[in-house]
Amino acid sequence: MSDSTPLNKKGLQKLRYGKISRTLDVLGLVIGSGQKALSYKIQSQLKNTSKENIALEILKKQIEVLADKLSHLKGGLMKIGQMLSVYGEYFLPPDINDTLKSLQAKSVPFDWDVLKKILLQNLGEDIFEKIQVESTALASASIGQVHRAKIINTKTQIILKIQYPNVDKAIDSDLVALKSVFKIAELFPNISHMELLFDEVESMLKQELDYINEMNWTNKYAKALQGDNRYIVPQIYSEFTSSKILAASYEDGIPVDSIDIQSLSQEQRNTLAMNMLELYFMELFRWGFVQTDPHLGNYKIRITNLNPQIILYDFGAVREFPKEFLENYRGLTKAAYQKDDQKVKYYAEKLRFIYSGDPEKLQSLFIEFCKLMVEPFTTEGTPFHNSAGEYDWSRTDLPKRITQMVSEVIRNFSVRAPPREVVFLDRKTTGVFIFLSVLKAQIRGDDLLKKYLDPNSF
Repeated sequence: MSDSTPLNKKGLQKLRYGKISRTLDVLGLVIGSGQKALSYKIQSQLKNTSKENIALEILKKQIEVLADKLSHLKGGLMKIGQMLSVYGEYFLPPDINDTLKSLQAKSVPFDWDVLKKILLQNLGEDIFEKIQVESTALASASIGQVHRAKIINTKTQIILKIQYPNVDKAIDSDLVALKSVFKIAELFPNISHMELLFDEVESMLKQELDYINEMNWTNKYAKALQGDNRYIVPQIYSEFTSSKILAASYEDGIPVDSIDIQSLSQEQRNTLAMNMLELYFMELFRWGFVQTDPHLGNYKIRITNLNPQIILYDFGAVREFPKEFLENYRGLTKAAYQKDDQKVKYYAEKLRFIYSGDPEKLQSLFIEFCKLMVEPFTTEGTPFHNSAGEYDWSRTDLPKRITQMVSEVIRNFSVRAPPREVVFLDRKTTGVFIFLSVLKAQIRGDDLLKKYLDPNSF
């Protein structure tokens, strides 16, 4: 399909980005979802539907409205919906969370004619003499959408990630609007918790807006994983890349939660799980930089004659951690693995996760949280280990328990917000654990963890 192929249906034409208009959009979203829920509640009561089913259906109706509105509004509003879907994997009923997950892959696309102008502005008037672009979006997300293309001279298949017009301005407005509405609705009992969430979203989105930054991180990952055929990192085409356009090789694969991947043998799924786990350990303990947006949409699987490979997408949210922080974090992880509470407390204080003057309850909570994070790397002692000492990710509720404990820890930080590093790493760890759970892996990770806890092993 060439760039001149007409669309069957017009996509979004523009993005409203004024603070007042975005605030009204948020209020409309809240009111709209409430009206739909109220309507369903009245209908259900007339039909004598059980209270439990009424509650679930009300939530479903609210989420449906939320997902539909967010997919049109884009920006920070949609990103928060995507983040909710990561944690919703273990908090929401499957059909409800599936609606939120659709924000990762099925959001309303922008009209091609609008994005075509952005290509011309960023890559020059002769760009369509060099590449042919499919006008139908391959995928659309919170700040940009992906179109498949072909380099005319070489016939090479690539993708172009094109940033929406004015999305940077919309993000600033979104944060102001959402803070106001969340405060009015009292959705967060602890204001520092709300501020932490918004600081995190703002930091992530501002970083993701810079496609040159994403290009550099993609190249850095490609270099770090060069020769390791367990992973595929897209190749960047810098001649077609700018701050608003990212060009990369087209890498096709199968979604992690698809029936095709679920149908792989237990051994193949275990191999994928161990490879995902080792990738995270390499990021955290060897390289010092971590991709902190781990929702399932950022990974696909390529099935080959050998072992399946993990395709890695989207390096816009990579966070680099100081060497001293990571050395202390390694010490904290090792202490938790060895169940040494005093050393856990020592390293937690060095990392400023807790302070010696903090309430005893908070210190104890954090120590228990650290030990919870290494539960899969023990070989016995939980209901989720089988007779071979393997941790059964198909049965565990660990991601849910982690998220619940994080919420409890954060609620107990009444004076200050917890360090942002712990929130970034918690999201990454939880995302990796959800990946393993979706694969229904049955693995022993103790030897792998011990390898990366020893800095002399590499």
